[in-house]
Amino acid sequence: MPRRAAPGNDGNRRMAVDCDVVVVGAGPGGCATAYHLHQAGWRVIVTERLMYPVDKMCGEFLSPEGVVSLERMGLGSALISYTPPSIDKLLISSPQGNTWTTSLPRPGLGLTRRCLDQALVQRCQEVGIEVVHGLQIRDVDGDFEHGFHLHGRGPQGKQELKTRLVVGAFGKQSLLHRKLRGTTSQAPASLMALKLYAAGGHLPGHIELHAFPGGYAGISEVEEGRTVLCLLTETAAFRRAGTNGDRFGAEVMGQNPLLGKRLSDLQPSWSSAFAIANLAFGPRSLMARDVLMVGDAAASISPLCGDGMSMALRTAELLAPLADRFLTGDWHSSEMVRTYQRHWRREFSRRLWVGKGLQKLFLTPSWGSATMMLLHLFPNLGQRLIDWTRGE
Repeated sequence: MPRRAAPGNDGNRRMAVDCDVVVVGAGPGGCATAYHLHQAGWRVIVTERLMYPVDKMCGEFLSPEGVVSLERMGLGSALISYTPPSIDKLLISSPQGNTWTTSLPRPGLGLTRRCLDQALVQRCQEVGIEVVHGLQIRDVDGDFEHGFHLHGRGPQGKQELKTRLVVGAFGKQSLLHRKLRGTTSQAPASLMALKLYAAGGHLPGHIELHAFPGGYAGISEVEEGRTVLCLLTETAAFRRAGTNGDRFGAEVMGQNPLLGKRLSDLQPSWSSAFAIANLAFGPRSLMARDVLMVGDAAASISPLCGDGMSMALRTAELLAPLADRFLTGDWHSSEMVRTYQRHWRREFSRRLWVGKGLQKLFLTPSWGSATMMLLHLFPNLGQRLIDWTRGE
């Protein structure tokens, strides 16, 4: 059974609370954090501004490390029920027509965020966690010492929650994150991402990365026999094509001959593409106004860092035991924050650094041939890079 809130280390009386922890965001990082803290005995509420199930921007490749994290949450059978395809090979191509293929150290799964997020929410609800959909948290007042007051708006109008601890799991482009950091608008960035699904283009067991002038695309299979196409491109390149997906695919992406063939086979419907603009990647603050961050809220993860879903699940596993010690009164908040920052850097700093470097390579077409030559001459280099973008 969830236990009562413990007094602070200083013995001061706290505000009356609705729960011990509010997690803002019901994605992989948010649901996993809620699950592990609930298992430790704390009362947790998860808020989500969207009404599930929904599609989200994601490459939708789940690495074996992520599968293990989900199995620790009791989701092994749920994953199998979706019959996601197994992916164990990687193909990379350059605009010059060069290719490099290798086997992944262990197979991953092709699974959409629509299915994964729904399975995570259902698991949280099964163990007794309250998940509130359609509630957008707009501001947070308070601190570690006195507790927090969350202000939101949902289908019933204004709503408020009082809690001892707040975890932000609200993704890359949250208005709340910008407000907590003291910025009211997002700084313009030069990159945008698009995602769409297509039938056909059968790629059994493969994930493919294709570079083209000004960007790169990832293609792999997901459940129900569909293929997902995700691409990251310079916004200026997409505008030069008149922001027309068919034209962009033919004139820009098609300069990579293998990618052009894949697009011809897939016949993607660009009118149904999911798009996000003004993307910037790299570390963020793990805390803002005493709100602790997990997943993409902690670091806007480059697609080439490995697997953002698995990294989000892992950040929850890092934070939950530290938050538990704070909630019990064993640790002061400063100890919790310092330890979380140390563990996070040890776990992810190299992956983010490698991913940033790889992204620069993919966004610089003139380096394509030289990179492919290196991969063919030194195959262990490619395997080492893959290892550096995976968990232990």
